[in-house]
Amino acid sequence: MKNTNILEYKLNRALFFFSMVFFTILCSCGASTEKKPEVTMETPDANPKIVFVNYKAERNGDEMIRVSVINKIMKEGRLKGDTSAENGAETGFNIVQLDANEQTISIMNIENPLSRVVEVVGDNGELGMKKIELDEAEFSIRLQLHSNTEYINVQMKGASSNKMVSLLTTKINEL
Repeated sequence: MKNTNILEYKLNRALFFFSMVFFTILCSCGASTEKKPEVTMETPDANPKIVFVNYKAERNGDEMIRVSVINKIMKEGRLKGDTSAENGAETGFNIVQLDANEQTISIMNIENPLSRVVEVVGDNGELGMKKIELDEAEFSIRLQLHSNTEYINVQMKGASSNKMVSLLTTKINEL
């Protein structure tokens, strides 16, 4: 009789212990105080497209920059990974996809092709970094086009203000 009571006691303790562990895990999963970001799933396009565009940027005198399209290739397909970033770059160019109402769909940041940082050997034989300002340069972009993209806009932060300045806006089917 004594063995049965001891066995019952141990089973009850084990059951109580596992119940408490399960309850603690259950509570900790539901009681998260950190707000999870809202994720909006974009419906997959029936015919996803990728666009490759080669541009030429030229500096015209008073820090004015002119951007022109050299050529473009549009293919069906989907890029691996996410290449967009929703906030603009502090320096460099923003490549912005716009809808028919010229509302921003997505922003991709790239380095300014007219400002290059290169390694140089100094007079003392040590390696250092040097910023070189070019008068002209070519650059390429690769974008996953959204289904309602109508325009691609190339922007740069203005020299005299913190506002983004549009350098070139091109209609997708005119590329």
